[in-house]
Amino acid sequence: MPTSEDIIVRIMALPAAVRGFTSQSPDGAYNIYLNALHSKETIDKTYLHELRHIENNDFASDRFVTELERS
Repeated sequence: MPTSEDIIVRIMALPAAVRGFTSQSPDGAYNIYLNALHSKETIDKTYLHELRHIENNDFASDRFVTELERS
């Protein structure tokens, strides 16, 4: 499990339909992007959702993104 030093959170304006997303850097760090245009409640829920992707090691999965989002 990555430590807090391995996770960088960025809150920024994104397209309204995007709540947030996570990408993994070549050095293994995770970048969580959260949409500043959404409510604090939605940002908090999205943050927890993105953390679950990291905890579940979804970035090493060969499953389709649509399948990962349903689980």
